[in-house]
Amino acid sequence: MKSDVLLLGDECDAVTVEAPPPDVPRVLAVLNDAYRAAAEGDFGRAIPHFCAARSELVPYVNSQRLAAAVSSESRKLGDESRAFEALAADRENLTGPRTVLLSDSLGLPRAGPGEADCFEKTYAGLILHARRGPVQPIFRRLGTTWDVVDGLVNRASLAGADVMIHIGLNDCAVRMFKEKERIALTLVSEYLRERFLRFVKAYRSKIVLSDLDYTYTPLHVFRDRLSRSVQIARRSRARSISIATIVQPPETFAVRTPRMAWNFNRYNSVVREVAEQNGITLIDINGLCHHHGKEKTLSADGMHLSAAGHTLMADAYLDSIEQ
Repeated sequence: MKSDVLLLGDECDAVTVEAPPPDVPRVLAVLNDAYRAAAEGDFGRAIPHFCAARSELVPYVNSQRLAAAVSSESRKLGDESRAFEALAADRENLTGPRTVLLSDSLGLPRAGPGEADCFEKTYAGLILHARRGPVQPIFRRLGTTWDVVDGLVNRASLAGADVMIHIGLNDCAVRMFKEKERIALTLVSEYLRERFLRFVKAYRSKIVLSDLDYTYTPLHVFRDRLSRSVQIARRSRARSISIATIVQPPETFAVRTPRMAWNFNRYNSVVREVAEQNGITLIDINGLCHHHGKEKTLSADGMHLSAAGHTLMADAYLDSIEQ
């Protein structure tokens, strides 16, 4: 199942209440209560019932199967991350300064017209080419500030390196399902999974408004992890530290994710605070993408950087380093 970060589109028609299978587990019974309340137009009851059903997903699934599925996904994401890092390491005659980059899937290649479809077109590749120095890209799909801290502690070669942290989309985007819930949903019956997804499709904006802090990373934890990341880099004698703002998806996303701009601005305010309080360089890639046109600098999905966006990020970072 793919990430449910943000979805485009309008509210769909209300879904009907269908007869459940004969043996009704608690999770389905509570979800059916949500459907009934929604059909009556009582969202003061419907959304809390949905949230309660969602909270039942993880305990409902066999714990060993869930642990194995979580471990499997983590291993696949880790393998992808290390394979991309290996692409940067397999270079010769690099005598320039060393760069350590930490990000999520926004730093990884993507296939398609206008995309950075190979290492050389990503900002990691562009920075390596421009500086003629080794680059260590620690990029993890679905990555958060937790992965940045982990990467700095367990993978990064920081001494004497220029470090850039470009993270936050997965931390701050309001979710329909958190990580374990999302994976648990792949392990339940097709009937139950579809019941959840149909409710989300119909009432996403109402679910979002019920809990604007239902994210992978609460705001105060986001602040603490960014600050800790800076401290780790400093203690490890990094030559310089930069941090980038979170690129906010276009306003069309706000149709189904109300108060999206407000939420992204909260997290970007923390990025700016951490940069100012620690005296490190701020790269406002969000502002740059807006200035140059997000239809050009972002992929068709409205979240990832296009090839032009990768070039913009590389140029902004290189300019900041030269200054």
